[in-house]
Amino acid sequence: MSFIQDPFSGGKSISPVPTNSLQVNEDHFISPESLMAYCSMRMRGIEDQIKLAFAKQEKSNADQKALGELSQWFHTYSYQDAAGIPGVTSAFDYAIGRVGADTDAGARLTTLKNTVIEKIKEHPMSPEDTEKLVIQTIKEINGDVAGGAELNMINLQSLMSQRQMAIQLSTNLIQMLGEMTNKIIANIHG
Repeated sequence: MSFIQDPFSGGKSISPVPTNSLQVNEDHFISPESLMAYCSMRMRGIEDQIKLAFAKQEKSNADQKALGELSQWFHTYSYQDAAGIPGVTSAFDYAIGRVGADTDAGARLTTLKNTVIEKIKEHPMSPEDTEKLVIQTIKEINGDVAGGAELNMINLQSLMSQRQMAIQLSTNLIQMLGEMTNKIIANIHG
């Protein structure tokens, strides 16, 4: 038994290959079927990662939209005194529900919500206080979500490049196997 190197993982060895296979060099053996199975498996893995990256991107976009709507709500509605607490609570709860309470953005919004409600109970908030505390914090959270989305896009581009490499490898392998088959047939008829 011998191991082959995974060209997509920085040279890590993968599963053993029988020695009665096509000899790649004096230390490694691999059958064409094994190579095709590996390429197929690698493509499926990359496709799954790409789907996950797209889902993360859609989630980031939805989170940014929810944060933008919350910021807009604070620009639009009067809530500065205790009578506005139910509206503030409702607006924050809606945004937290959209981004997910278990996410970093959700936890930060929950903390902000509690801070805003306590401040409103103490004394009415001025538009300046609102701008400093609420809207700036929402902008910071939105900026962090956008930064995560940018990193996700870089990862997605890397996955697309890996996908292209895997397709190229598979194409080259199929072409090589076809050429080998033609040579064998030519030798038999020759």
